[in-house]
Amino acid sequence: MLLAATVVVAITETYLRGAVEAEIAKNLKRYYNLEELPEVHVDGSPFTWRLVTGSFDSITADMKDLDTSQFASGQDRFATPLKITEMRISLDEISFSPLNVLGGQKAFSAKSGELEAHVSEASLNEFMKASGIRVHFSMGQSEVVAKATLTGQGQTFPVEGKGTFVYADNSIVFEPREIKGEGVSEQVAMNALKVVRPMPSIGGVRPTSVEIAPGELILKAEVSTFTFEPVEQETPPEVTLPTPAESVTSTSSPSPTQSPAPSKTTATPSKKSPSATKSPSKSPTATKKN
Repeated sequence: MLLAATVVVAITETYLRGAVEAEIAKNLKRYYNLEELPEVHVDGSPFTWRLVTGSFDSITADMKDLDTSQFASGQDRFATPLKITEMRISLDEISFSPLNVLGGQKAFSAKSGELEAHVSEASLNEFMKASGIRVHFSMGQSEVVAKATLTGQGQTFPVEGKGTFVYADNSIVFEPREIKGEGVSEQVAMNALKVVRPMPSIGGVRPTSVEIAPGELILKAEVSTFTFEPVEQETPPEVTLPTPAESVTSTSSPSPTQSPAPSKTTATPSKKSPSATKSPSKSPTATKKN
């Protein structure tokens, strides 16, 4: 009798855990427009009791091959797309209302959590090129090597600098050091290699820090909630004469200058329109921790 009860409890635990994880995975796949279901793990035991009382130890979700243009909203609809190789969302010490969940509301609050997005070196350089930035970055263990080619008076001048990325004001910033340049001054080479580039949000989450690793850039953000609810969509602004929304730090000088980038004009979105409406489908939104 006891053995039978134990088997029933085990089956129930396995089924419920799998059902919850599958539901979260389906919502993530729909929201981020993924080709494959993400891997989701909900930790808490005994699971049935945790589900009834509205508390889990943690929720983690691992996703691959994301493109910010596929789930952009608001002003990010006008941003240059960024390809993400893999991303993990992890939440710890989860709490939620079981009655609200049964009523169709699917929202989780966490004591702490983190979003971590990995961007390959190739994807970062593709993102920079699409933004009109003609600097090529190579990521090492603890430093970044930046290279560019300047032109002037029919000649080309390669420049190179070492440094690292920092994150400030929703932008990644690269300030070179150990600069090398042939036929140009150090200041001209520095101006050519210095980059301040705004980054799109990741499903409504703005990264707060950046790290480098061999061959990749890692964007991080602290998150405290994750909710599967209709997301408010901002009404696109009416633009007659679009103006550049993103610029690259540069200076004018009679010295050789960087090769001109292909012209790229993007519209600068206005603040949210009063007529903003909710999306008809349910979508998850991660919210940055205050």
